[in-house]
Amino acid sequence: MLSQTRADLRVLGEHIDMQVVPPRESGTVVAAYRRPAELVFSLFTFLSIVAATLPGCARSMSAFDNKNLNEVVERVKRLGMKPGETIYLRLDSLATPASLHPRNPNTYMRGQEAGNVWASRAPTGEFTVIVVAEDRGHAGSRGFGYSEAPPQVTSGRYSLDEDAEHLLSCTDLQHKIDKNWWEVWSCEAD
Repeated sequence: MLSQTRADLRVLGEHIDMQVVPPRESGTVVAAYRRPAELVFSLFTFLSIVAATLPGCARSMSAFDNKNLNEVVERVKRLGMKPGETIYLRLDSLATPASLHPRNPNTYMRGQEAGNVWASRAPTGEFTVIVVAEDRGHAGSRGFGYSEAPPQVTSGRYSLDEDAEHLLSCTDLQHKIDKNWWEVWSCEAD
């Protein structure tokens, strides 16, 4: 085991300018970094890899759930929105379409918007429904957008609806998930 560790450290040392110090009486192999920045970088890389592999530590958006999200859209359509109308709703649970209820758009709570639903009906009748799946505070939000019209280039970017709440409508042609569904993200982060 000790000889394998030394060999691994030597290989690693070739890549980050590190030297292996012979074991002390305790038999511990010590790696001496020639530049402190390399130690910080190596430690950061190691911790990032570990964090990404632990359950619950990786910061990833909820998976696209076709059945439940299509049910949310059907519930929105049954509300009888008029052309040109916009409504603000909330899902208490992304996995429970029946938890959809109205919300006040003025009750914005940065970092806690996952579950918010923004819906509009274009003057020509097409629906756009955006469900916030992840809210990262100042780093922006991500979610899923249903649109009966394909993304349009507005303000130099693809968007499902330029007027979407908190500009959560940016997408591109490569982020189509399913029929009429797109992955969306905040067009701007503050």
